[in-house]
Amino acid sequence: EKKSYLPPKYMLFFVLAWTTWQFLFPLRMFIASDNFPHTRLGYRYSWTMMLHTSNNIIQRHDDNPSGLILHYMSPTCFSNDDKRPDQFMPRSVYAGPDSEHPMQDGRTVPFYNGMDIRQNLMLGIMPAHFAARIAKSIGDNIDNIVNGADTCSQVGVAGQAKMGMHYVYFGKLNNRGAYCRVVDPTVDIAKTGRVQALLPFWRKVLYSLIDQRPPGHEFMLKKGIGSLKQEALTVKANMEKASNQTVEMLSDRAACLQRKPIWFKPLLKTYTIIPVRIPEGMQLELKIGQPPDGKSFTREPLKLREPYHVSTTSLEIGLTGRKIRQTCGETDVEDVLIAIVYKEEKSSV
Repeated sequence: EKKSYLPPKYMLFFVLAWTTWQFLFPLRMFIASDNFPHTRLGYRYSWTMMLHTSNNIIQRHDDNPSGLILHYMSPTCFSNDDKRPDQFMPRSVYAGPDSEHPMQDGRTVPFYNGMDIRQNLMLGIMPAHFAARIAKSIGDNIDNIVNGADTCSQVGVAGQAKMGMHYVYFGKLNNRGAYCRVVDPTVDIAKTGRVQALLPFWRKVLYSLIDQRPPGHEFMLKKGIGSLKQEALTVKANMEKASNQTVEMLSDRAACLQRKPIWFKPLLKTYTIIPVRIPEGMQLELKIGQPPDGKSFTREPLKLREPYHVSTTSLEIGLTGRKIRQTCGETDVEDVLIAIVYKEEKSSV
């Protein structure tokens, strides 16, 4: 007669605990962020792995392909004086003149020089998990190359001993809707990385589990991403039907854009910029690089819904007008919508 086998109670407890953990732990993504498909907070070990894609470049499929890059870091000495702007470290100083790239602003980090394809891919997919560590490493390297730990004093910025880093990241979710800002560009993410590195082990584990940065150093925008999605889709469809051109939408927050303009390198290709939605009392402004080198600029204020055609080597999009007291990180909704229109340049065969 066969005897039935009952596993020990500790084994049953272990299986039950493990099964419960497997079910509950992925649910943290709903707690970590209201917009987890955009932010990827809670993305690791989740049920939504591989279900979402994010595009960070407005790509032109011309005979000579190019694009407007919406994902970059910039080594920055953050100024505490409102009358003195932040100072940026040109890549030619720490990476050499060979690091210059026609599609990348010279004030940004040349990712392709120090990171392999996999590292670049992982940063683009999960910025919350890798950006601060990468920024810290790059900032420390710049300090060592330029002047030890006193880099920022050379450009007249006091109170910041080490090189900082601001981070711009827009993503277009699943190739639908607008390119939405995901990261607060006013936060020094190199400093975030340094603070994280000094945390005791148990706090590192805790912040990793709940996908948060230390208090006062959070750089992920957790609320309101994609709040203008339906308007962006409607405007895009109507403009493409009327113009027979490619239309891409840029969805932003005035509190972010006013403090940190977006930098583009359009390679002298023609783009049409249209302000679709701008908060009352504010105005979209283009800072247009002048030939031949694009180092001198003219400013062009844009009127709401009126297209402006531009062909230049260097372009900045910013906001002027009333000063917004709310910080970028305090915002919980998008309130700026910009259309970028272009016609792909292909030779007839």
